[in-house]
Amino acid sequence: MEALTLMLALALALTLTLTPTSDPDPDPDPDPDPDPDPDPDPDPDPDPIPFLLRRRLYFDELVGRAADRAAKEEKRRARAAEAFRDMLRATKGVDVDTTWDDASVLLASDRDYQAVSL
Repeated sequence: MEALTLMLALALALTLTLTPTSDPDPDPDPDPDPDPDPDPDPDPDPDPIPFLLRRRLYFDELVGRAADRAAKEEKRRARAAEAFRDMLRATKGVDVDTTWDDASVLLASDRDYQAVSL
């Protein structure tokens, strides 16, 4: 979860550093240029607010998706851990004093134990 938080903070920092800014003309010229550029590059997004809003909405959507995936993964891990505990409880000869080596010998023939790669 800490890695997810770190990735989200990094993405937010990159988003904030890559936002377009309006830069005032450093040398305002009161006279119009006698030979203006016949084909000036049009600004693709003259108003930065919608651009920033779209970027923020997309970022929030990605954060939500990442949180959903993390929650699903956590639930999957919890179910797998519970299933493994149930398997250990159901196995005869495994109790609190059984070592892992002894338990792995007892569980070696169990199909569910073999499905878990250790």
